[in-house]
Amino acid sequence: MAASTAIKLVSLWRRESHMDPKPMGGDRHSHRMEAHAAEILGLIDKTPDITIAEIAAHLDDVSS
Repeated sequence: MAASTAIKLVSLWRRESHMDPKPMGGDRHSHRMEAHAAEILGLIDKTPDITIAEIAAHLDDVSS
């Protein structure tokens, strides 16, 4: 372990009185797609072979 890492860990322990790990990962972007889920699924139902580019173009047209 590097000295700088040890210093940071001791500083964290002194500041927060614990060494619990913080949460990792997680999805921060799917809410953008979920907001349009019904519309996207409707497009796919109407046109099963629709491309992602066509879906994106449709969503751009709708939001403009």
